[in-house]
Amino acid sequence: MTNENETNGQRTELTVLGERGQTVRRQAFLDGVPDGEWTTLDDDGWLLERCRFRGGLLDGDLLRYDREGRIEASLPYRAGKLHGEALYYDAGRLQVRIAYLQGRQDGEAVLYDAAGRPVRTPSR
Repeated sequence: MTNENETNGQRTELTVLGERGQTVRRQAFLDGVPDGEWTTLDDDGWLLERCRFRGGLLDGDLLRYDREGRIEASLPYRAGKLHGEALYYDAGRLQVRIAYLQGRQDGEAVLYDAAGRPVRTPSR
């Protein structure tokens, strides 16, 4: 299913190549404005980051990955602002959870121990 903008606009994809000619970034545009999925790869082709744009603004989860393919960060965006629970991981284990509401931190950050249990909520 396509939306009206996709039907009426010019959709293009830009592929950025690294020094060895390998793809290191893919970017989608609608009428010259970031719109759609963007991916970033390292020089060996490992996925480092995936996100979506809508109308030039980040919209959806921005996911960052480590070299093992595990998520390092999951950052929720709505209309270009952090909105929801941002999660940070180390070696696949949840380390920090921070809630955001329209770009502003909403409450305290929660830190987790190696077993995934909350250990403390630091003051801002």
